[in-house]
Amino acid sequence: MNHTGAWHLFCVYEVGPCQYNACNTKWVSLGPVLLGAGLQKRLTALPPALGSMKTDYASLRSQVRNFSDFYGAAISDAKKQINAAIHEMSEANKDLMEKYRKEVVLRRKYHEQLVELKGNIRVLCRVKPVLKEDQQEEGQAVVVTTDPNNESALSVINKGKARAFELDKVFHPQATQEEAS
Repeated sequence: MNHTGAWHLFCVYEVGPCQYNACNTKWVSLGPVLLGAGLQKRLTALPPALGSMKTDYASLRSQVRNFSDFYGAAISDAKKQINAAIHEMSEANKDLMEKYRKEVVLRRKYHEQLVELKGNIRVLCRVKPVLKEDQQEEGQAVVVTTDPNNESALSVINKGKARAFELDKVFHPQATQEEAS
């Protein structure tokens, strides 16, 4: 075997306990070392490989930092798109509700015409407004409630339980005598 005798200094890197980039360098003298040609080549190739690894590490670290910015921007864009879609659906829902109310009125009109032609009994209800004389106790709860959006629904609270009724027509407490006639 062919060995080369020489004094070699080796660089030993120690990574600090809390710092990933900080390296403390120590040079250690190994004295005269006999190295084979293959081992000598491998040892001389190590510093460039270490430099390449440091460069790769720095590149990966910057990519991780940039990823969080990219991720935040992507979430922000997604939120904007979702909010736009919600707003669009809300507007469409308002339009559909208005169309539904018109259709309910029209259906009720046709139903009333059909009932008149058949001669059946219709059930109408007029809710009496609460008068000052009727309010004997403070904190007295409203017993009968109506839905302003539905002219045929009525809710009555009896013994703490609410019951819903569906009638042909419910006149609200603010209805005039002319409307009820």
